[in-house]
Amino acid sequence: MENETKKLIQITVLMFFLNKILILLPTIYVHRNSMDNYTFLSKVNQILFQNFSRWDSNWYLTIINEGYNWKATAFFPLYPMLVRILSFNVIEPLIVGIVISNVCFVLLIYFFMKLVRLDYSLKETYKITLLLVLFPTSYYFSSFYTESLFMLFSVLFLYYLRKGNWQVAPIFGMFAGGTRNTGVLLTIPFVIEYLLNHIKQHKRFVWNKRLLGILWGTFIPLITILYMSYLWGRFGDPFAFSRVQELFGRGFMVPWKTIAHGYAFNMLSVKKILLGSRVYFDIYNVIELIFISLLLITLLLSFKRIRISYWIIILYSLIIPLTAPAYENVKDYFVSISRYTLVIVPLYIALYEVFRRKALYFFLVLSFGSLLVLLVYFWSQHLWVA
Repeated sequence: MENETKKLIQITVLMFFLNKILILLPTIYVHRNSMDNYTFLSKVNQILFQNFSRWDSNWYLTIINEGYNWKATAFFPLYPMLVRILSFNVIEPLIVGIVISNVCFVLLIYFFMKLVRLDYSLKETYKITLLLVLFPTSYYFSSFYTESLFMLFSVLFLYYLRKGNWQVAPIFGMFAGGTRNTGVLLTIPFVIEYLLNHIKQHKRFVWNKRLLGILWGTFIPLITILYMSYLWGRFGDPFAFSRVQELFGRGFMVPWKTIAHGYAFNMLSVKKILLGSRVYFDIYNVIELIFISLLLITLLLSFKRIRISYWIIILYSLIIPLTAPAYENVKDYFVSISRYTLVIVPLYIALYEVFRRKALYFFLVLSFGSLLVLLVYFWSQHLWVA
């Protein structure tokens, strides 16, 4: 067991640096001519920190420096709170935030392998983890965003849940809920796993005192409830984080309509590209179409191939963003789906099950790595990616 732990640590380091190489190469390439007069430290700052602060990063910086305003309520408090505490009002928040993201990325790789190892061989664990590390939007794990922190808490939640530690798992679920609004939904897999464990022990459903242990799951929404209480007191609306979505151009639509409208709209970009269009918005639409298609195919084909609790997580992680497409001003029905997909922990297990044949797996790995480099190249040019 000690030998295996050492191997997992070694692979964690290798996976981390593989990801770093693939995201830093296009970053350096994009900025190669703009840093001629920079000092060495300025170049490091540009490549490692400034380049990975984009768009939503500014909202987190606003919360850290000025506190919440109405529109900023869309962003949950745990990440900016952690950055503010660890900056000690001395270190630049951007640096602290990106260090937190990278440290969490290392930890989530390790614990993700521990989670996968519960069901797979070491070799298969490495192959599944490679899909995570090469995922085309995995550069967010190195950015001033919540992806690393949220996924680390989600991985730890699932790991302790699978180990049957009903007291510890909800604590990590609670922290996930304080990082992003979807974290509170980890209550669903908690209930499923607890009941399945109960039925496995008794061979059937039996109401007894031990079943009351399911109440540990009430810890999961705790930080979310506290945040809603704050919003109620400050803005008079506990659901402010949901209502402000319209300020970001989002509206409500049932998921199947989003899919229908999104495919119809994005396929126009496919036709334009086939006719020679080089407009970036068309490229972006095609990339988002690839992600939503991959997610839908994996969801459908992985049913009964993975644990039901894992499959449910993929399902609700798909449904939620599909209920809030952007179609008022700029039409972007699958807005940010490539980023939301990144933090679906069981997705990589499902991908492996669907694409486990050697040729398919190799194609997926090659496609992921190539898209990762391409998206970082676009991101580094301040082009909207996810």
